[in-house]
Amino acid sequence: MEINPAINPDGIIDATYCPTDGYIRPAQILKDCLEAATRAGAEFVFGAKELNIIARESSQRKTSG
Repeated sequence: MEINPAINPDGIIDATYCPTDGYIRPAQILKDCLEAATRAGAEFVFGAKELNIIARESSQRKTSG
C-alpha cells in the first residue's frame, strides 16, 4: 500500500516486489522496433509528408481468420 495506495489488498494472498519491475526505456524500444522493421524490408523517410502508404505482400508473416 505504501508503494501504490491505489491497490485494493482485498483478496491478495501473496505478492513479490522487485525495484526494477516495470522499468522500460522507450527510446531503446523505438530503436529496436525501427531496426527490426528495416530488417523486414520497411523503409522510413523522416521529415517527409505522407502521401500514400503501400503495403507489399510478405512471405514472412501470414495471418488467418
